[in-house]
Amino acid sequence: NKTVDNYLNIEKAIRRSMSISDIMEKTIYGYKGFIDATHKIIKEKLGVLCLSKIPNNHLMWSHYAQNHTGIMFEIDIEKLKECTVIANTLKKIKYTEQFPEITFEIIKGMNEELFPEEAKKLFEALLLTKQEIWNYENEYRSIIPIKNLAENGLFSLPKECFKSVTLGCAMQEQDRNKILCMIHNHLPETSIFENKINKRNYSLDHLKV
Repeated sequence: NKTVDNYLNIEKAIRRSMSISDIMEKTIYGYKGFIDATHKIIKEKLGVLCLSKIPNNHLMWSHYAQNHTGIMFEIDIEKLKECTVIANTLKKIKYTEQFPEITFEIIKGMNEELFPEEAKKLFEALLLTKQEIWNYENEYRSIIPIKNLAENGLFSLPKECFKSVTLGCAMQEQDRNKILCMIHNHLPETSIFENKINKRNYSLDHLKV
């Protein structure tokens, strides 16, 4: 079991470098082997859905929609609660200037089978913490075990969960036409908007298509 092997190797390294009295107090966030092993486990075991309460932010369009060439989905959270378990697993990101504290006790969570509660704390510490500079995103995340997803690692949302689709202001005309066709075919009841750069100030005009 690779998870167990990773956990045991890390535990041995920690015990060599720390005195017994320090184990429960010190953190090992900077320990490269721990970080690499943890990222590998997260990638293999978990899927993450990221949502935001901020509807039309310049920076987020740049970061997450290929510099305004992509699209934005508006999700109806109430419908999401009715149709899936995702809404009930959404948790708000904690924004801080401090690294999350990863104690020896929490490290046990790398062996999820033996330490399920510690695993939950470990994954939440790593996946629900971001630097304070990102707080403008007002982000929420749902952490979902891969075993609960489809074979391709995706989770299908019912059509009624989609309230609107917004097209980026820098989208190519060819892409725009393709996406509009897909929306009309697959989400015919969903409202469609597109962004235009405001000519008088640093904002985006959100226009109905």
